[in-house]
Amino acid sequence: MVVLLKKLKKSFLLILLITPFFGFNQISEDDYLNQARGFFQSFPEKSIEILSKGIENYPDSADLYRLRAFIKQVRSIEDPQEDYKKAYSLDSIPYQRSGYPSPYLYLTNEDELEYPIDIELEFILKDIYDFDTRNTQFFTKFDWAAYSKYDTVYQTFSGKTTDLVDLRKLLKLDYIESDQTKITDLEFYFWQKTNKDQKFFEPGYEGKFSQYYGSVENSFYHNWDLRDYPFDKQKIVIRFLAQQDSSIVRLSESKEFPASFSKNMIGLKDGYKIDRINYYNTYVSSGIYDFFSPTSNMRYQIFPTGNFEIVVSRDGSWLFLKLFLGSILSFVISWIVFLIPKKEFESRISLTVGGIFGAIGNRYFVESNIPSVQILTKADMINNMILLLLIVNVFIVIIQNNDKINMGAFEKNKFAMIFSGLTFLLSNLLIVLW
Repeated sequence: MVVLLKKLKKSFLLILLITPFFGFNQISEDDYLNQARGFFQSFPEKSIEILSKGIENYPDSADLYRLRAFIKQVRSIEDPQEDYKKAYSLDSIPYQRSGYPSPYLYLTNEDELEYPIDIELEFILKDIYDFDTRNTQFFTKFDWAAYSKYDTVYQTFSGKTTDLVDLRKLLKLDYIESDQTKITDLEFYFWQKTNKDQKFFEPGYEGKFSQYYGSVENSFYHNWDLRDYPFDKQKIVIRFLAQQDSSIVRLSESKEFPASFSKNMIGLKDGYKIDRINYYNTYVSSGIYDFFSPTSNMRYQIFPTGNFEIVVSRDGSWLFLKLFLGSILSFVISWIVFLIPKKEFESRISLTVGGIFGAIGNRYFVESNIPSVQILTKADMINNMILLLLIVNVFIVIIQNNDKINMGAFEKNKFAMIFSGLTFLLSNLLIVLW
């Protein structure tokens, strides 16, 4: 029975295939399209053969060229570029709306929808918690909004409807979900210009625009850049990823509603402050290699990403004193030995050596306040510089006590004291400003 059904199916498909070629009836353009779609899954070569016959009878049909190109592309039978270009030249422009293999949304010159779809982003930072060098994550609260010209559904000039313009499906926040995650679904609002001159978009637009509004409470990962610690500025990045190719979607910061932040954050620790919020675009490959335009070659699908960069600085002056007061006092103790007469060698050497041990202890205190990093920070440079000057002071004291070695001007305590003090001040200044 199964064998009989298979034979009947093949016979039926064969009849469908040969009927138009015997000229029993002049079939329409839609008939060619429907028959080609029927053969597409099992006999793609036959689909191309039917479409080629249809193109002979209807040489101005963009749909026949377009379907033949699509079958060539999906089944990797031939190069579809020429068919795509022909369809493009006839009447409408096909754009791919998602990954391979995907349907197309056909637009004509009469359609109002324009690619790429411009999406403007608004970002409102409300608070930041647990922002500390000992943590690799911080918790934040923010509101965000997205604006476009289109409603959630668009109807093409040919009568087809699509939700391609629905930003709730086009945008995704880049985050890692946790038990603290609280993300509200985007609320949609659609306005029509009334008596107010609303200039959300380019001049001349009728005034329609959509707003999608949501709020987020979640933890985000942060990789601390401590090269300039304790005078560092941290750059926190919140990313919004588009779910369509860059030829379909274009992201930008809202001109009317630029990124902003609360001036009274209760969660941000004392010593930190928000300087500004920058915006920039990056692009991520989806790994899909396909045609995304009839006028271009195959390429990887590229997702645009909108990045809000929160620049956080700290009050480095007081932190500098807190961290390095021990080392500074150790240097001062070593420095004042030049006020002690040279004959008091034991007292002088004891003070300078004691200063070295004090500086080493302070170094461990500084390292305990910052995470272990594999780079040289400004804090490391300051500690190393102070230790080096302490060793130089010990060396000068020993040389001054040795009658066999003459160091010239360094034999005088006044010159040695001035040299050591100025070197300390200038070295610290250069490190801080560098």
